[in-house]
Amino acid sequence: MGANVILIARNKELLNEVSDKLHGNNHAVFSFDLQEFNDYPNLVNDIVGKFGKIYGFIHSAGKEASIPINALRPKIFQDVFSLNTISFFEMVRLISKNSNVESSASYIAISSVMGFLGQPGKLSYCSSKAALINGVKALSLELAPKKIRVNCISPGIVETPMVKDLFEKISPENQIAIRKAHPLGFGQTIDVANACIFLLSNASKWITGTNLVLDGGYSSQ
Repeated sequence: MGANVILIARNKELLNEVSDKLHGNNHAVFSFDLQEFNDYPNLVNDIVGKFGKIYGFIHSAGKEASIPINALRPKIFQDVFSLNTISFFEMVRLISKNSNVESSASYIAISSVMGFLGQPGKLSYCSSKAALINGVKALSLELAPKKIRVNCISPGIVETPMVKDLFEKISPENQIAIRKAHPLGFGQTIDVANACIFLLSNASKWITGTNLVLDGGYSSQ
């Protein structure tokens, strides 16, 4: 779509794989641990110093945890919330300074249908994703005077390597049941990408504080 993309994650090899698929040459990768909050100011200053003000931000980092309540400990909650939730809010706090962000910028947090639905063993994960959905509402009101929009996207199951690994661990019967629960089938990564493009673009300039559900009908049942 013509954007200059800054990719941030821990794994430099995977970042380069994604970068190699992008058109144009004005992109960059930063190998960075999003749970190292003390290093955020230097990261943001480095990005803005090299590439100029930020006009869009997508937070798609996440950590899945399937642990029953009797095995949950505060440290597990802290780790899950640190990456899934707090890292989004902290990055938004820093990039929203006038010197770092363009007017009419758009921020997107990737939540999950598990942010408003429940599932046994996913207390920490569901809670962290729910916090994103409601936190975005508060953020959207606070940043509206700056004309900055903030929205969530909540996907159902999207076909990714992580999902493929999960399916290798469950029975064929469970696989069939999960697929049947998605009337339009599982999503593709392009489905989420297209929703991000819409929310980043001026086509959605009157949308803020919302949660866009992409789940193939899963939550309609």
